[in-house]
Amino acid sequence: MKYNVLLVGKLDNNIRSIHIMMKEHFDVQLCMGDASVVDGMFKLLRPKMIFISLTDYEQNSYEILKLIEKKYSYITVVILGNENDFIRCSDFIDEEKYTIIKRPISINEMIKTCYEALGIMDNYQESSDKKDDDRKYILMVDDNAAQIRTIKGWLEEKYKVHSVLSGIQALNSVMEKKPDLILLDYEMPLFNGKQVLEKLRENKDTSDIDGIFLTSVSDKKHIIEVMELKPAGYLLKPVARKSMLKAIEDVFSNKVSE
Repeated sequence: MKYNVLLVGKLDNNIRSIHIMMKEHFDVQLCMGDASVVDGMFKLLRPKMIFISLTDYEQNSYEILKLIEKKYSYITVVILGNENDFIRCSDFIDEEKYTIIKRPISINEMIKTCYEALGIMDNYQESSDKKDDDRKYILMVDDNAAQIRTIKGWLEEKYKVHSVLSGIQALNSVMEKKPDLILLDYEMPLFNGKQVLEKLRENKDTSDIDGIFLTSVSDKKHIIEVMELKPAGYLLKPVARKSMLKAIEDVFSNKVSE
């Protein structure tokens, strides 16, 4: 199972590129919030490492490091920035205390440093040297971290699985890499599973993505509404492992036979 990593910083092209590359190696959740948001993510995800991009994120970085010092001192901390970033933040960043990565640096060297920080160098392979992985790619969307951990444990031996905690994160993730299947929690705040699938259906590049709903909503009205979007399945929580695996296998079997 991949290590959980929380990637925090200003949302720009640089952090998007880091996110894409890190997902090949770790189970990465992207967070652009302040210390209170990061605190909530820590409680949900229980990450092994937090990776902080300093650029244009100094004040939040200060507050996040204070939070870690107070409540999460056991978490591995990696901080990325250029020389000027670290000069500006020298009052609160002790370069002896954290794992420091200074730009310019290659992506492979950056990832390698993360493995070293986590103490798992035996697992490291450069992206260009990694064996081809032709397993189907599944995106799981659920705001319940415990549910994510359980289902990922069922699936990861056979499928590549990436998880996100919200509908907005799901849409961003699909733009980065198109999944073969998306597992959608129906009930999520702000942007629920139905709305996510509606957005995917509106875009010609994502309209063919199969979706399976995972939900505790069983009333006829909701079922009719989502069935109009032609999902590949509708599983009621709590979902049994056998039912989940069969539903996924059926989706991919039907694709082959089409």
